Amino acid sequence: QPRSRGLGDVYKRQDLEMAKKYYFGRGVSVDPSRAYPLFLQSANRGNPESARYLGIMYLRGKGVQKDTQKSLEWFSRAAQGGDEIAKKNLKTLQLMNAHK
Repeated sequence: QPRSRGLGDVYKRQDLEMAKKYYFGRGVSVDPSRAYPLFLQSANRGNPESARYLGIMYLRGKGVQKDTQKSLEWFSRAAQGGDEIAKKNLKTLQLMNAHK
């Protein structure tokens, strides 16, 4: 059993690294529409960094329709997974929404 879990971790990282290539344009053209499904797949496999990137994409409307609520949900998932940057982003967004 531990072996299959390790393989899942490899896939999470591969999806994340490929998604970041498209997100930032590393060695390929910037293409958020190709980054999104890779981040989504990785996040759904439990990768908190990928969940954070989805939060950023929804917050900025980069490759997806801008959606603050979905952004909060993804930042929350990432924060629950231990992503420190997502915890800060989540806190900032919650403060901004409280002042609206």
